[in-house]
Amino acid sequence: KNIEHHYDLGNEFYKKFLDESLTYSCAFFERGDEDLFTAQKKKREIIYKKLMLEEGDKLLDIGCGWGSIILESAKEFKLKKVVGITLSKNQYLYVKEKIREEGLEDVVEVYLMHYKDLKGLGEKFNKVVSVGMFEHVGRTNFIKFFKTVKEVMEEGGLFLLHTIGKLLPEKPSKFIRTYIFPGGYIPSLVEILYSAFPLGFTLIDIDNWRMHYYKTLKAWLKNFYKNRDWVVERYGEEFFRMWELYLVGSAVSFYCASNYLFQVLMAKGLKNDYPTITYNFNEEGEALRGLSGRAPEKVRL
Repeated sequence: KNIEHHYDLGNEFYKKFLDESLTYSCAFFERGDEDLFTAQKKKREIIYKKLMLEEGDKLLDIGCGWGSIILESAKEFKLKKVVGITLSKNQYLYVKEKIREEGLEDVVEVYLMHYKDLKGLGEKFNKVVSVGMFEHVGRTNFIKFFKTVKEVMEEGGLFLLHTIGKLLPEKPSKFIRTYIFPGGYIPSLVEILYSAFPLGFTLIDIDNWRMHYYKTLKAWLKNFYKNRDWVVERYGEEFFRMWELYLVGSAVSFYCASNYLFQVLMAKGLKNDYPTITYNFNEEGEALRGLSGRAPEKVRL
């Protein structure tokens, strides 16, 4: 019911302010001046690199949205199997049709499914990703979420969690919980660490994309204003003002460091052969993050 309130407003509504891939999460502006579609594609490329996706992998996307990750990765990496789950009927029907249109029925599957029911698929995945979904889980369900993820992962598998977050626990916004995301709760980094790692996950890396979300929201807001008349005609003036406040307020929250965007990369069990994530620099002296290209040498104890 909470998911329907937000995500089932209609695909046409989201097309009015998102990019062509219908990616409703933080983009990555490598240069700073690129268009939204390019920045979203770069975000996905970074996720694929961190997960070290390669031919033959089995990938699970928890909260797959309109399917940009599962559709693109299946084609680019010749994955063995890709599964996406969502609780939005609009998203589910959209992705199902896209799978059919692109001839990916033998590789990609999408389910209208709660994450708690993942074990029922009877599948194990060596790569798992969740982008912009964890904010809907709720504080009392954090441990259950990570236990479920662990149950459907292969030993040594990689899990990338991409989520809005706080440094320390805070009370959720009454406005956001009432009008925008009923039941939503922004997790703190502390809560993520306490919930996941006692279960047997090991930490590989944590990234903070705070200012990238600020830029993403500015781009969404610009598109939203362009389509003001369309939104008001279909949803009303009050709805437009409500969403304007949501988008503006969210942008300010990232700019002022009230909110962060964390990418937490972890492994199920001990994984000592993951390449070191390093910073390289381009000709302008800007830091570019990437994998070192090789794993540390094995050490005999």
